[in-house]
Order: sequence, then C-alpha cells, then structure tokens
Amino acid sequence: MPSELFKGDEAEAVAAFVARCGDQPGLKNCKPVKGGLTGDAAKGQDGFADLGCVGCHWADDTDPIGPTFVGLHGSKVKLADGRTITADDDYLVSSILEPDKDIVLRYARGTMSGRVQPGFVTHGQAKQIVAYIKTLK
Repeated sequence: MPSELFKGDEAEAVAAFVARCGDQPGLKNCKPVKGGLTGDAAKGQDGFADLGCVGCHWADDTDPIGPTFVGLHGSKVKLADGRTITADDDYLVSSILEPDKDIVLRYARGTMSGRVQPGFVTHGQAKQIVAYIKTLK
C-alpha cells in the first residue's frame, strides 16, 4: 500500500476495518450491501469510517470498545444511571454530539468525549451516521 494513501484517523479507521473484516467476508456487516447504500445512509457510512467511529463502534455484533451499532436503532438501551431509553433518532444524534450526556451501562464516562471534542461532528454528520446505523440490523 502506498505510504501516503491514508494518514492519522483515516489510517486507523481503514486498519480497524481491515483487521475486523479483511479475512472474514461472511461476517455480518462486513459484506457490501447489494447495490450499495445511498443518500444519507451512504454518507453516514463514509462518516463512520472517516471520523474514526469504526475504531470503537464496530458495525457487527461483537463486543467492541464502545456499544455496537447492530440492531441499535429502536432498541431499548440501559443507561449507567439506571434509566432505560429507546435508541431513536433524537437519542442517537444527541449521543453523537454530546457523548457524556447519557452513558450506556458498562461504559465509562469520558471514553468517547476524550476522542470526540465538541464540534468535531456536525449535526448534519450525526444525522447521516444515524441513517447508517438504521441499516445495521
């Protein structure tokens, strides 16, 4: 691979994807979607990789560093403060933009906010990532 093809977070995102999916084409969500994703879901998939989300939130059902996105949209999520919420569009966008607002049970406050500073992800990008998350069933 050419040495200057990817740098920084992009290189980490590619490495994480290849490490997870490179030798396992049958693994859930490692196969391309027939015809590919379109619209906001496609942009969200790109953002998922480009912004480095893939480094912690793998798009399959293994136990990643951060909560998995597979089957997340519409599911019930238990929070560290004891509440249970529905992972709807509003919750997911809010969690991307304000990662320490509602911490998922078993995960530590500051894990995501330590990497994702305020303003790093725009509201539009967060909505596109949510559109992508909705495709991960």
